[in-house]
Order: sequence, then structure tokens, then C-alpha cells
Amino acid sequence: MTPPGPWPELHYADWEPTKQTLHRYAQMMGKVRTALVPFRNHWWHATLLISTHGMTTGPMPCGELSAEVELDVVDHRLHIRTSEGRSAGFPLRDRFACARFYYDLFAALRAVGVAVEIHPEPFDLGDSPAFADDTVHDRYDADAVARWWRILRLTNQALDRFASRFNGKTSPTQLFWHSFDFAHARFSGRRAPAIAGTDPVTAEAYSHGSSPSAGGPATTGARLIRRSTPIRRPSPTGCATDATCTLTRISGVNVQLARFQPAYPAPLTFVARRPRPPGSG
Repeated sequence: MTPPGPWPELHYADWEPTKQTLHRYAQMMGKVRTALVPFRNHWWHATLLISTHGMTTGPMPCGELSAEVELDVVDHRLHIRTSEGRSAGFPLRDRFACARFYYDLFAALRAVGVAVEIHPEPFDLGDSPAFADDTVHDRYDADAVARWWRILRLTNQALDRFASRFNGKTSPTQLFWHSFDFAHARFSGRRAPAIAGTDPVTAEAYSHGSSPSAGGPATTGARLIRRSTPIRRPSPTGCATDATCTLTRISGVNVQLARFQPAYPAPLTFVARRPRPPGSG
């Protein structure tokens, strides 16, 4: 069981096999959402959201129905629900291969009347097998998944509080399933210069000036974000060398925000840490 306390330990090396499996589960869910939900700028229609029990597609239109897929990491089940009251699902467990998840997911979707097709191969995961053939990725450490979700859930609360302080255009706090990055971004409202030689997906994602606060699941201890990607569009002059950090407190969490010179309307990096015990310096 996950121990009490706000920020659980989660070392990447310990949960990496489970992370690889969970990443592919998330890609299947995300591809279903992408196929059903109308396009939104910056691919926000494709992302997954944090729910009270895990991660969810949110409501998706399917004809006259609305449907939702939720990966429940409290009860460790996959749930599919529709606006007509129909539901289906299956338990999650260790040695539950991606191929089994793929077949069970689409069987459950059909059972509740949702017809959808996806490109059945992982996105940008090397030479990983197609979902239907993947019996390699099958680890599901329930405790590690619960720790990961708790970290994301608390990060979501902190980033939502951070977002409330900005009156301009902001993104949802969302999980990008292709890279497994959990992110929130502020936008300047101005078009960004085109990125030479980029693909259409990336071009749309960074079409406007933005300052994301983002990090991946490579979690070590209480440091939530081991890698924070400097994706500023456009990149302010000198931002690579003139970083200064401030420590802010959001929802009882110490949040380190790296700010860059010249002044820019939002921070780049979000790192949450456990508050130090009194008297520890």
C-alpha cells in the first residue's frame, strides 16, 4: 500500500517496467479520445485528464451518446460508461499484457455501443509491437501506479492554483499520452514563428507563443519532474543562460518556478518538493 503523506517516493528504475505498460494503456485510451472528440487547437482534444480515481478521457461524443473511458487506479479497473447508463470494464492486474488490454478495451467499447477505430500501433515508442501483438509489456505494479497517480493528482491541484493567477489563454492541466508528459501552459496570444522542417502535429502544437510548465513520469523521490523540457515558443533571448529560481508555496506545496530573463509572463519549470521538517534548515 502507498504510505500516508503528500508526496510518495517513486524511483524511476523501480517502476520503469510498469511505466512502459501504463504508457501503452494510456496511448490506447488517448487514441480512442482523439478519434471521437472534435479537434481543438494545440491538440487539446487528444489529451487525458486526471480524475478522482485515476485518468480519464472525459466525455466523448459517439453519435447521440456520450462515452467515457476511465483507468481507475484506486480500484484497479478499466471503466467505460455512457450517457444511456450502460457500462462495461475489466480488472487491471500484473502480467496483464498490452495485447489483452487492447482486445478487452475494444470488446468493452462495443458492448456499450461505441464504434471507434484507431491506428493500432504505439506512437513514438521505438520498435514496440502493435498493441494487438504486444505480450512483452505486461507489468502492472498496483502500488507504483497508485503512487504515480497520487503525484499527478497533487501536481494537478498545484498547477490549477497556479493557472488561476493568469487571466490570459491557458491550457488545461493534461496528460499528453504520446510522450507521457503532464503539462500546463500559458499563451501570449501571438503567433509563433514557424519551426523549420517540423511535422504538422508539432507545428500546430507550438503555433502560438507559449510558456509550458511540464514534466514527465521520470520521478525520483519527492522531486516530481526529473526532466523539464525548455519548450518556449518563441524562446526569449538569453533564456538558456539567465535562469533565476523563485520558491513559491501553492496549496501547501513548495513549488520551484524557474524564471528567465528577459522577463516573460510565465515560468518554464515546475518542480514540487516535500516541505522540509521544522528546524531542518
